[in-house]
Amino acid sequence: MDENNLSTNPTEDLSSDLRKKKKGMPRAVKIILTVFLDIALCAVAYWLARTLYFWNPLFHEIWKSFENFSLVCWIVSVAVSVICLALFDCYSAMWKYASRLELIKVFIAYMATLFVLVLFKYGTLVYCKITGMVTLNYFGALIVIYCLFALILSTLWRFSYNIYNSVRHFFKGGKNGKKNKQIQRVLIVGAGVCGSLVVGRFLNNPKDGCFPVAILDDDPAKKNLKIHGVRVVGPISEVEQVSKIFAPDIILIAINEISKSQLRAIYHKCSATNLPIKIMPTITDAAEFSQRTLALQDIRIEDLLGREEFKVKQELMDLAVKDKIVCVTGGAGSIGSELCRQALNFGCKHLIIFDYHENGMFFLNQEFARKYDTSRYTLVIGTVREKNKVLETFRKYKPEIVFHAAAYKHVPMME
Repeated sequence: MDENNLSTNPTEDLSSDLRKKKKGMPRAVKIILTVFLDIALCAVAYWLARTLYFWNPLFHEIWKSFENFSLVCWIVSVAVSVICLALFDCYSAMWKYASRLELIKVFIAYMATLFVLVLFKYGTLVYCKITGMVTLNYFGALIVIYCLFALILSTLWRFSYNIYNSVRHFFKGGKNGKKNKQIQRVLIVGAGVCGSLVVGRFLNNPKDGCFPVAILDDDPAKKNLKIHGVRVVGPISEVEQVSKIFAPDIILIAINEISKSQLRAIYHKCSATNLPIKIMPTITDAAEFSQRTLALQDIRIEDLLGREEFKVKQELMDLAVKDKIVCVTGGAGSIGSELCRQALNFGCKHLIIFDYHENGMFFLNQEFARKYDTSRYTLVIGTVREKNKVLETFRKYKPEIVFHAAAYKHVPMME
């Protein structure tokens, strides 16, 4: 195996592969198609509004006076709507991932449309009065009905993907204890920012294969409230009763900032259900959270240690690793990999990661390539049992400090 190849950035090959696979439709074409769809929907909305407004036979006489002006109102209404949607940035969103912000933008765009059309109505009346023309009146009620229909149609098509996925996922996820082998029913622990993101992610991404059935949180103010339609049913202490009612397949702890003692307490409460307990990957790892299928993590024994992590003292780390060439043996292991992260975070001059586990080294390199400059570290495949390999590495890179973390985890078995 070529050691130098390991330290190259794997994201370059990945991004080039993705570009080859997903050329898709050019963005300009998508925007043009979206504009034409809005024009068509607004035209339909105006036709519906006009039909509804003049449905009453009492309005037939009024219709005769409005008939010649109707086409002008039609064109103006559609044009103003599309211009307002463009002004309020409704053509740059990825509607597959649309949120409340995009909904608010569409709503404000149609409120602006309503305002402009009312100005057009009174401007037309003033013009007719000044010129002595026959009075042309764009009826206020008709404007309101048009804006309402246009808002509904524009919103429905923009959020159709989310609506379809939510409905489809709801029926696949089952209710009242019904099971679907393809979908895991998930009980979420945590109704904070992380919990909200997870619920939204699961509902909008059926490929994750998870359906949130209920949420637990110790904040009494959140009880019976809903996040993306999923109810906060009670505190974590009620996890056993809630599990019997909602029949989840797994429990997911979705709390971003949590101490080891808090995690340990939650874990012990949830373990009484005999259900698999998962934890979210760190929410700050954007690549992990946004990837096509979210990889839920098992709780490691390190996460449940009986003490809190020590806070690193900056002055001691500066003395130990700052501006030094550092070597970590067993660098792909749980302890070694953390030592590597800390060495890079605290400004080591160069890091040599020495380990025999090539699979672990591969995934460590993928992680580091996203976070650090790849020239700051080198991966060396080798074992500390090979004296010549160790000497060769030390002669080549000349480390000033070595963290020796190469060891067997299961000592009694290895003995």
